[in-house]
Amino acid sequence: MLGKKALAALAPLLEDPDDPQPNASGELYIYCPYHGDHDRSASLNFESTLWHCKVCGEAGPISDVIKDRDNWVIEENRTRRSSGSGAKPTRHFEMTEMEVAGWTDALLTSQPLLEVLMTRRGLTLDTILKREIGWDHPYKAYTIPVRDVYGEIINYRFYRFDPPEGRRKIWSVAGHGTPPQLYPIDQMDHDTLVICEGEWDAMLTSQMGIPAITRTSAADAWVMGWCKLFYGKDLILCHDMDTKGQHANAKLADLLRPFARTLAVVQLPYPVDPKHGKDLTDYWLDGHTVEDFMGLVPEHEPPEDAPTTDSIAISVGILDTLDNPDLAGQTLKMPVTISGRHMDNWLIPTEYTLTCDLSQKAKCNNCQLAAWSGEHKGEIQRNDPLILGLVGTTSNALVTAILQRDGVYDKCPAVDFDRLSEMRVEQLFVRPSLEANTESERQDFTQRRIISSANVLGLTDNMIVDLFGSTVPHPLTQRNEFLAWEVNKPPNMLDDWDLSEATVKRISKFQDDGDPFKKCMDIARDTINTVTGIRDRELMHVFMDLVFHSALEIHPFGEKDASKGTLDALILGDTRTGKSEAAGKMLADYAVGDMVNCESASLAGLLGGLEKVGDGGFVVKWGSLPVNDRRIVVMDEVSGLTLDQISQLTDIRTRGEARIDKIKTAKAHARTRMLWLGNYRKGSNPANAMEGMRQLIGQSEDIARFEMVMGVFTDEVSIDIINPTEIAEAQARRKYGQRARRECLRWAWTRHTHQIIIDKETAEYNNAQAKEVAGRYTPDPPLVMGSNVRLKLIRIATAFALRTFSCDETYQNCIVLPKHIDAAVRLLDTVYTNPRFGYGNISNIRSANDAKVEENLDSIMQKITSYPNLLDFLAKEDKFNSFIMCTLLNMDQSSAADIISMLYDMGLIYMLEGFVMVHDKFRQSIQQYRRI
Repeated sequence: MLGKKALAALAPLLEDPDDPQPNASGELYIYCPYHGDHDRSASLNFESTLWHCKVCGEAGPISDVIKDRDNWVIEENRTRRSSGSGAKPTRHFEMTEMEVAGWTDALLTSQPLLEVLMTRRGLTLDTILKREIGWDHPYKAYTIPVRDVYGEIINYRFYRFDPPEGRRKIWSVAGHGTPPQLYPIDQMDHDTLVICEGEWDAMLTSQMGIPAITRTSAADAWVMGWCKLFYGKDLILCHDMDTKGQHANAKLADLLRPFARTLAVVQLPYPVDPKHGKDLTDYWLDGHTVEDFMGLVPEHEPPEDAPTTDSIAISVGILDTLDNPDLAGQTLKMPVTISGRHMDNWLIPTEYTLTCDLSQKAKCNNCQLAAWSGEHKGEIQRNDPLILGLVGTTSNALVTAILQRDGVYDKCPAVDFDRLSEMRVEQLFVRPSLEANTESERQDFTQRRIISSANVLGLTDNMIVDLFGSTVPHPLTQRNEFLAWEVNKPPNMLDDWDLSEATVKRISKFQDDGDPFKKCMDIARDTINTVTGIRDRELMHVFMDLVFHSALEIHPFGEKDASKGTLDALILGDTRTGKSEAAGKMLADYAVGDMVNCESASLAGLLGGLEKVGDGGFVVKWGSLPVNDRRIVVMDEVSGLTLDQISQLTDIRTRGEARIDKIKTAKAHARTRMLWLGNYRKGSNPANAMEGMRQLIGQSEDIARFEMVMGVFTDEVSIDIINPTEIAEAQARRKYGQRARRECLRWAWTRHTHQIIIDKETAEYNNAQAKEVAGRYTPDPPLVMGSNVRLKLIRIATAFALRTFSCDETYQNCIVLPKHIDAAVRLLDTVYTNPRFGYGNISNIRSANDAKVEENLDSIMQKITSYPNLLDFLAKEDKFNSFIMCTLLNMDQSSAADIISMLYDMGLIYMLEGFVMVHDKFRQSIQQYRRI
């Protein structure tokens, strides 16, 4: 709805500013702000706030017109009805040769005025005489007569070089600016033409010897009927180096290409300025020659360095498009990651025809279709804000909106509307680009809905793209919308990467001298000194760095199908051990991935969800894990997730895939490196980190999915944080520079599966070491299990190889060697045998206990089978409490408590989160016993 402030701003365009009254259809007829009309040829809709001039074709949101006040062309003394406003009487012009001659004489007899014109516009006296330029004393403005093809004067243009504040530079005689004219019309006799912006540019370019023409209207205004006049001509489009001028180049190229013999777009050698770019006059006055100009002209189509949307767009972030109203209407470039999409799309006409038999005489008088002789071929450009109002609407409403935009009477039964071609329009949800992360941006999860008319096929969720478009108000709701009409996929750090000699030299510093573990500890010390400041935590930094450098996929043992290569690792323990700060600063240093606070993140925020929207459709919005496909996510404060939420991440952790199975089904890749950071759950006081891990993660199968787990404890080291000054000083002595660190990570992330070489010897060595590791640790909890420890070991070893730039002579292939297996084993033994972690101790106890159970299995089974149905109960229920036992075994609380105590004393069960858990080894024994 049009408000009072908007009407006040539009007062110069209204016939009666004190009492503007729309008609029954909500339309208000106004003067066109761009071609100086006298007959109110434009229409403004009060509800949609869209406007359209049926003469010059300008159209769009009225808010854009208000912002463009400096470019209005308003007749200074235009006659209009006024309620006592005291308007000046209109100056009367006869349009005679005598008037033109009088103005010309006035200029020629004033040497100062003549010198100013010749100096500032570069015109010779011959050109001034040929174009009959003069001087009008009342307006204090230069005059330019506009003639038609017969040489008759049809308009005067008035021009001031330095107008007073609030006044325009150029305008037409009241009542004669409509419709706009081509100028100078005699240039149409030439087969080669430059179409430029402004009368002065056209005159000076013609003076230089290149035929040129313009129009007496705004830069991007164009009368469709002119197109056929340029049939078979060689056209050169050269508008001003500002946003409007570059838009005009693009618009006219689309309109005139079907008519021209050849068409080229020239970009002058100046930067694009949003509002006041340099023009052809500046080019000639800078001393350029005709040869220079023709050197800018491509033979046929524009070359790669010709003006592109990218060259004129303003780079912005998502928050800019939401918060900065000054960007409205500008061409913007917004780097984003696609995080979701509406599951439906829409078809909007790009070309259409309007036909009418002109039988409705009364209605024809004010209908533009009558001026087109009852037939019109129209189009909707991909950057037209009208698209926003057409998405999701009915067919009748769509036709009505288009007719209103074209100035055609929308309720006439004689008008026929036919679609000729369609554009595909879709609704996307985007978040800041993952390629532009900094420490401050990493936590920016702002999502933005955008409407895309780019019709680009193959866009997928998680894809990083550059959107080109504008923020415009929705024609119905005035909601701030982003309309994207071009979508480009830029190169990113996950694409193929060619190594230069300089890059190889820099990252060769990470190669080891035979001991990858020692080398990674050295890298960790440099990282502590120059990046994180978390002292005496070298092992923790190595652990984190390996997750960063893990492979996407590997062929570990000659299998045909690739196996998961990404590391899924957990660091847990006491608070204030520096794990969160270290991970966050490493993320910033590498400029990759996300850090998610799980205390405030929902499952939908991590995984994604399905939302129903107002039109009855559904939108899939993916969470941080699938959005960071092939990247890394640090999941901080894992205790904020429930055990059930952790279990629901199974598909991502096992198959690298996010799935949504609700009313609609959707899936997306989520091959994401995952670093979990957590303290113990509130209220718990575990005896060691292993018990704390059970409480934090829950089910055995969820624990089993970690490649490695580490504990960190406050009493291990003094948590001194280096202050920024010390870090800055250390960076000057940095052993491994940031550029080298980032390049090594990029090398690791761009190694394809076939570029990670694990030969037979290494595979056999890995299997042998896996058996030894499996023999040292209990499979309960299932961190190390005989069935999968070889896979965990080779993934960690591959990460060591990638971290230390282990490569062949081509530098393209990563070579995994037995020494990397040794490094992986050393890492696991170091973290698992830490007494505070407890896995080594538990494994020793469990090993002794399992031997004891095996030795006394018959007597144990006799005790268990003495209780009716207890053996079957333990075989089926791996997690229970005394209430479940009482219910299913029909016993009292006291008996249940006695049985639980007996099973615990025999080492057959353990407690987790108030539940009784049966040890896996004992469950296997039960199954074996029952088979016997």
